[in-house]
Amino acid sequence: MSGIAIVGTGPTGIYTFFRLLEALDAGAIALFGKGTKTGIGMPYSPETSSRTMLANFASIEIPAVGSTYIDWLNDQPRDRLVPYGVDSDELDERQFTPRLLLAESFRDKLLDLVDQARCEGRKVDIHEKTDVADILPRDEGLFLRTADNAIEGPFGHVIVATGHDFPGPDEATRRYFPNPWSGLIEADVPAVRVGIMGTSLSSIDAAMAVAGQHGRFRRKNGALAFQTDTQDLHLTLVSWDGVLAEADFYCPIACQPLLVVTDAAMADCVGHSRPLDAFFELFRAELTLADPNYAEQINPTTLTADSFADAYFAARPACRPKRGARRPEGPSDRSNQGRHEHQAARRHRRGRSSDPVLHDCRPGQRLHWYRSPAGQPPQGRMAAGRPRL
Repeated sequence: MSGIAIVGTGPTGIYTFFRLLEALDAGAIALFGKGTKTGIGMPYSPETSSRTMLANFASIEIPAVGSTYIDWLNDQPRDRLVPYGVDSDELDERQFTPRLLLAESFRDKLLDLVDQARCEGRKVDIHEKTDVADILPRDEGLFLRTADNAIEGPFGHVIVATGHDFPGPDEATRRYFPNPWSGLIEADVPAVRVGIMGTSLSSIDAAMAVAGQHGRFRRKNGALAFQTDTQDLHLTLVSWDGVLAEADFYCPIACQPLLVVTDAAMADCVGHSRPLDAFFELFRAELTLADPNYAEQINPTTLTADSFADAYFAARPACRPKRGARRPEGPSDRSNQGRHEHQAARRHRRGRSSDPVLHDCRPGQRLHWYRSPAGQPPQGRMAAGRPRL
């Protein structure tokens, strides 16, 4: 029994494949993708995104797969970028580009990895348009059952990287869409009053999907304006708790090393009798070091891993959104607000990704899954066990 199966060929599957090639000298790897094109994950596919939808992270935040995203962009001919509204003369590592363009980068990089691995004599199989429905643990190893009841295997290891799971289009109607990926992209939405429940990134995606049918955003003389021929389209984003989405104005280099929450310190936490509490002690120290003013406001010495979230979000609902939107804050205020949010996200990412969870199906078999660190775009959610995927 040998070989590794990766179910899902979006960003999580690509980074998993990349790391396996680095870590293993030999061994067969099989890639299973549900879509028609390997390397394009669900949030970046034409079925769930349009050219108006931007990725909410830039090249500086994306770990390199052989080369960085900005390097890939610089290598592309102008006519490949123009349809996405990207000017090859104005590329920047902090620039936000359309998701569909990012998808092309991921696909190119995956295919390059596959070609490189095969040139080195490794066995790599790609299964496109293959919907894996179940994982079957048997004495011979792990088998995959596809939606058309084909059986693939056996495999010694199965890594499930199936990404996001949203309600399907069956729940949608012509007037109601439970999320931006339930038919909204293909729907013909007239210029009417449209209500969007929520004010987060998904809500912005929904707004862009509708607005893009009736006009487009253009930047001129430093100002952004929406150009349209209709006056009948009204979009209303409704916030349940009065909290509007925030931009992270403070964005240092994403891979800048943490000073307290190090790999060695995390390894010590794993062996602790109360690992979560031990990690929170590191988290608290890193937060205080990174932003002492914010730490003084929330007094982290009085908080625990359970009570931190309430203290973290307490200040936002206290501010009425419209008044906050009208009030001109100085750049330093916005920067400091984003600073502690960015630092917290990075520590959360380190804590969530410090140790993969391994589940024994039977002796010698391994089913691997990871939970997606919040705010870490290259890694989609992974689920495993023996549920339907």
